[in-house]
Amino acid sequence: MCSANFKFIGIFFIAATGCDQAGAQSATQIYGLINLGISSQQLSGQSRVTAVTNGDMTTSFFGIRGSEDLGGGLKSVFTMESFFRADTGEIGRGNSDVVFQRQAWVGLEKEGIGTFRIGRVASPNWLTTIRFGPFGGASITPYILQTYLPSALEPMITGSSTSDASWANSIGYSSTNWAGFSTMLVYSLSEGSANGRRLGGSFNYASGALAASLSFEKLSQMSLQFGAPAPALVTAARPSYVATDDNTAQLALTYDFTALKVFGQLSRTRLQNTTPTEITLGTWQLGVSAPLAAGKLMASWAHTLMQRTASADLERGTLSLGYDYSLSKRSDIYIAYISDKVTNLSRGNGFTAGLRHSF
Repeated sequence: MCSANFKFIGIFFIAATGCDQAGAQSATQIYGLINLGISSQQLSGQSRVTAVTNGDMTTSFFGIRGSEDLGGGLKSVFTMESFFRADTGEIGRGNSDVVFQRQAWVGLEKEGIGTFRIGRVASPNWLTTIRFGPFGGASITPYILQTYLPSALEPMITGSSTSDASWANSIGYSSTNWAGFSTMLVYSLSEGSANGRRLGGSFNYASGALAASLSFEKLSQMSLQFGAPAPALVTAARPSYVATDDNTAQLALTYDFTALKVFGQLSRTRLQNTTPTEITLGTWQLGVSAPLAAGKLMASWAHTLMQRTASADLERGTLSLGYDYSLSKRSDIYIAYISDKVTNLSRGNGFTAGLRHSF
């Protein structure tokens, strides 16, 4: 454990030293965010847990990024970002995370064309997910609770929990903005792992008060577990299910009326395996945010219908209400309430309050 810590400190020290030495000739930067809070959370059908929590609004992380001007509008660029648990001081969101789980890539950026990346690259569908909800990428966001959080932690099997926010062994391209339009494509090689082969993309538009995105993910040739992590935890809401194919499409819209900003998301996920059994999940989210004093009020409701060929259908509804107050450009405090209900399970509810600081 000590050896791993010293290695990690060494990486950080070398990066920081490089930043100082290259300041006059490159744009190398160390940055990040720390988010800690206190929560009393109970999802549907589960026991209440009161704890100091890391990342209820934004998962704590730090990163190193930089670029070098190669001339003719061409730059070499890189980004390395690591999650960490500020409540315990450990690296990663959990023990299974690698050091630079959030992102780790190097690429070329061409003016007027876009950026090509290779390495661990953010999923286009994930970026659409966090951009089109009033709570952003918060773990208390109803839409994220019903899609991206690991299904082993959720009261009902979720559709995108195997995908994660970024993909290893990827090649990606993101375009520049052309009259409000942009696109992003990412392809991940399976390299013989259970993660399978992955293809994702998004087609985006943003102009004035309106923004929209259509994103997709296609995961194939995989062998990944959904639902309960062990036979003793299998329930009707969390069956043991190993998927070989996962196909997701998402449509998202937002419009800013100044006094009120509205958000909408609609997605469909189809899980298949070799049995064959199929699970289809349809999820939608409606949300609003409104400025108030030096902060904003936020509200979001999400609903998922899970249809299964071998079992009865299930539904889940989740509501989050919150207020985020800016103390400065880099610091804010927040409070939020969550209510969660799954078919045949008792209703859960919870509160969280915390502080974020970016650097």
